[in-house]
Amino acid sequence: MFLLILGIGVGLLAYGIYVLSLRIKLVPLSKIITGTVVGMKETLNSKRHKVYYPIIEYSNPATNEKESFQHDVGNGRSKHNVGDNLELKYYNDGNKKLVLINAWSEIWFTPIAIMIAGVIFTAFGLWMALS
Repeated sequence: MFLLILGIGVGLLAYGIYVLSLRIKLVPLSKIITGTVVGMKETLNSKRHKVYYPIIEYSNPATNEKESFQHDVGNGRSKHNVGDNLELKYYNDGNKKLVLINAWSEIWFTPIAIMIAGVIFTAFGLWMALS
């Protein structure tokens, strides 16, 4: 069992570091564009509570075509409402694409949370192995 928990921890830690490194590299190269919240995706979390993920539409700076993305962080009551205009960070070099809400917590929360979970799982797996 400890190997499974250790594997999950190491995997989460590696993925978090990967996401963080991409953001460290691409965020400074990104353009500032404007997007609009056009909807909310509603899901249920593990406790059967509603969680809302904003769906944001923007114009691709290279083509002016409308594109959209679902924000990767949801909560019980979104701080964004349908119709809100948001400042976005946009990067696309043909190989890698990054579109994020331009706020510190929106850019850095996900990779940091993944890495923290990875550290916790890894530490617990090691503790189990050594007990």
